Amino acid sequence: MTLPPRLRALAKRLLPQAVGYVDRFDADRVAGWAVDPKDPSRPARLTLHVDGRHEMNVLANLPRDDVAQTGRAPLNCGFDAALPARLRDGAAHKLELRLERDGTLLRGGRLKLSAGEAALVAAPWAASPLDGLCWFDRDRGAVTGWATGTGHVELAWDEGAPTRVTLDREVPGFGAFSQHGFSVRVPPGLADGRTHLAHVTVAGAPLQGSPVRVGLTSDRPVLTLIPEAGRRLRIEARDATGNPVAPGATVLADGTRLEAAEEPAALTVTLPPEVRHVVVTDGEGAVLARRVATPGRALEDWSADLPAPELDAARLSDDLCERARAAFDAFCADPDDRFDPTWYAATAGLEECTAPAEALAHWRDTGAARGLPPGPGIDEAAARALHPALARAIEDGRLPCGFAVELVLGRGAMGSLTGLARANRPLGRADPPPLPAEEAEPGALPLPSDWQAPPDGIHAAYLARLSDGDRARALADERGTHRDVATVPLASRPLVSIVMPSWNRAFTIAEAIQSVIEQSYDNWELLVCDDASEDRTADVVRGFDDPRIRYMRFLKSNGAGARNNGLRFARGEVIAYLDSDNLWHPLFLDRMLRALEAAPGVPIAYSSYLDTETIGARITLQEVARPAFRPVQLSGKNFMDLNSIVHHRRVFDWLGGFDEALPRLQDWDLALRYTSVFRASHVDRTLVFYRRNIAWGQVTHTQMGSNAQATVGEKTRARLAGDHARLAIDWPAPPKTTVLLMPPPGQRGLAPGDAALARGLADLARAHGPVEAVAVGEAEGFAALPASLLDDPARLSQALAGHVAEGATLAVGPARATLRALPDLDPARTLTLDQTQAGTMLVPLSDPRAALPLGAVPLEGAPGAPPSEPRFLVLGLRAEAQLDPLRREAARIGVALDTPRRAASDLAAHPSLVLVLRELADLDPYEFALLQALQSRGTPSAVPPEGDPAGFGNQWIESRAAFALTRTDAEWVFEKTAKLLSDTGTMARLSERSAQAHAIACHPALARERLAHALWWVLAR
Repeated sequence: MTLPPRLRALAKRLLPQAVGYVDRFDADRVAGWAVDPKDPSRPARLTLHVDGRHEMNVLANLPRDDVAQTGRAPLNCGFDAALPARLRDGAAHKLELRLERDGTLLRGGRLKLSAGEAALVAAPWAASPLDGLCWFDRDRGAVTGWATGTGHVELAWDEGAPTRVTLDREVPGFGAFSQHGFSVRVPPGLADGRTHLAHVTVAGAPLQGSPVRVGLTSDRPVLTLIPEAGRRLRIEARDATGNPVAPGATVLADGTRLEAAEEPAALTVTLPPEVRHVVVTDGEGAVLARRVATPGRALEDWSADLPAPELDAARLSDDLCERARAAFDAFCADPDDRFDPTWYAATAGLEECTAPAEALAHWRDTGAARGLPPGPGIDEAAARALHPALARAIEDGRLPCGFAVELVLGRGAMGSLTGLARANRPLGRADPPPLPAEEAEPGALPLPSDWQAPPDGIHAAYLARLSDGDRARALADERGTHRDVATVPLASRPLVSIVMPSWNRAFTIAEAIQSVIEQSYDNWELLVCDDASEDRTADVVRGFDDPRIRYMRFLKSNGAGARNNGLRFARGEVIAYLDSDNLWHPLFLDRMLRALEAAPGVPIAYSSYLDTETIGARITLQEVARPAFRPVQLSGKNFMDLNSIVHHRRVFDWLGGFDEALPRLQDWDLALRYTSVFRASHVDRTLVFYRRNIAWGQVTHTQMGSNAQATVGEKTRARLAGDHARLAIDWPAPPKTTVLLMPPPGQRGLAPGDAALARGLADLARAHGPVEAVAVGEAEGFAALPASLLDDPARLSQALAGHVAEGATLAVGPARATLRALPDLDPARTLTLDQTQAGTMLVPLSDPRAALPLGAVPLEGAPGAPPSEPRFLVLGLRAEAQLDPLRREAARIGVALDTPRRAASDLAAHPSLVLVLRELADLDPYEFALLQALQSRGTPSAVPPEGDPAGFGNQWIESRAAFALTRTDAEWVFEKTAKLLSDTGTMARLSERSAQAHAIACHPALARERLAHALWWVLAR
């Protein structure tokens, strides 16, 4: 029955309206749309109830065009949230999704999970669904935190009654659009300068960190710290009502007061180049704000990680100092694990054989006063820089050291670990002494695995558990690894920092550590980063008596947070990663360091690996993963296993660490960011034993329902849209660059294409510092030197001396032998262009091995109007005679052919297709640059397959960003391209993916950063 329009309108006003609809609801995710009928202007907040209990909140603020077009809801009404992992424990569950305000059940918002359904994690998840953390956010004057397994927390001030606080904030690591966080400002009545307690509970139980100690004064200004150009920092102040006020503040950089330029409601300071800690105090010395410099030079707010308000007062209380002195004396009489005698002896410069008791006495009587920490878990210098009142109390003799206060306030109260966020070697230990020459040579290599009994080595033991055929494949590869290491000596022996995160891996971590101890390369340190394990992980690690192993325990975060903590502690020149449930081959470090030495300009290397699955006692080899480095394919799927990656420390210093907002796929995100700028060398040896076991609750399984894949995809799309990574190189001064344009070998005049390349390089270099453009001959925009000087290298060298005396020189056109004949040109500071399978390279004149990838030289120029007939641009012609048969076949299908004129007209061209007649490595740098400029506009191309599977041509063909020219005879080529031109769908796809491939590998923004690396290589390293 159809109601009349008037009755339908009346029913719409009187009857309850649907508030939304659930499109997807399973054990992993819930998605759909919703609107709050009482306030459609704001995003609806939904509540998920599990077995009758409020489990979590979800915000509906995603765009839903399909719903908006019906007029039933505003555009931003969608939601898509990952559900808690505990729902996949195999038990039966009843789920309901409701509107928060009145509890209305959404259509499709009810789900029953049967027992045994979607069992991906172990049962303990179901036993303890509640978790969380809270702290005092001093800069914002608020108690902040997060909780899981609930939609709200209870908060009570001092002895007052609790109030309900809704979780209404997204928390990194829990997936977008699910709300697990809260922030509650301190009531004005409690801003009285005294310490108050905030009791935060969930279901009657205190949240971790509760009670939170809070101390504020009503006249405390709210500061905003704004980094500006260079190293300037602007500090603005507002009062409690939001009105601008004079800061009246002092800025300390690593404990030293900075001169400030003051304004009515702001002040500006210039930070020192190597600053680690920035602290802002009021006129009396109380801390107002605190920042810690990260490896990327950003200033991170660490206030929330320093849970001791007493330390931020203008003066430490006498009672606290008295208790600290007593605690110090007690600790010296009976120290706990925070005193590491072996570590301390090395740090203090004591004899290697110093007894623990003697080391403790030295620290008590001498070291503590000198500011030496008792162990690697404390950074005394950082604590004093972070807390000026603490430093003053030590200077006045009221305290023996900062660590004494931590003994009273509890572990981590000083927040000294934040001091490790910036410095390469922050703990006070000197750089490892250079090894004597006789020790620099490698010792005897370990026996091959098939010569060992299983108990002789952990890798051999696991290899023995493979089937005969799989073991034979691994052993054949291993023999090649032995040859690689035995025949190529290492030129240096850098310290390698190995980062090993762990959470409840007491049953596997011993084997992982043993595979490190069995490494043939012994100059390493292992940083075990315990992510708040609840098992016997600490006991297992401390069972290894090796001073190179450093165990550190942190508050619960995730794999990214644990790894970042390890990176902040790392002192090595080279970084490696090993998870606590995987194994290395004994030659892993030896072989990977040789890979880094073989390609000095490529700071990342990764190996092949054995991908295995363990079920009970049986191990099955799933795959021998041998992925060549292909950045275009990496953007769609990760093939670089983190356990197989090593890289120079500068990569982390310049690009930062892992994204802690991702619950999984952090390794893929890191690989994408690092390799967007830097290439990676693939070592085709199976050096990692990757172990899968669903019973272990690995992140790969437990976080499968998260939105990490979508987040990584969004970040990739943002990069392709232009938000590319930037290298945070701390130049002592802007680097000067001279672009030198000279005729190519055997010619007197300048090549037009070379002039375009030189201009492109000059434009890139201007992003980093001053540029001088010089040409031997006449070229627009270049200072000209007479071409006659080419006949007299000595006079040419003298004429160039003033131009190339400082900075780096980028030479375009001449032969390398010509440049070596110029005595005033420093080979160590001179780079030339070369074309390889990896694209255009900048090659130091002094060391051809150190080829530094550039990608392509950007060429500037606007396209002209589209032609009236199809036109093909032909690249890679070896001789002009090749063009005649191509023209005949092109005319037959009605296509005009062009060849590069190596002038601005090339960039004004608007070809329908680019025909590349030889492998991309055989193009010259100008042709490759022109191809990339056209690719950036979406011009389709047809390229031949290459012998190297990692070649760009193969990458483009595999990703369908280019058409494959499997033959080059004219008749075949134009028969295929005629069909291609008539297929508008394929041409559109080629155009789109061609532009994507360019953005991934050869975008001008990436060339700019790669040039910065090359300039650093020849000037600053």
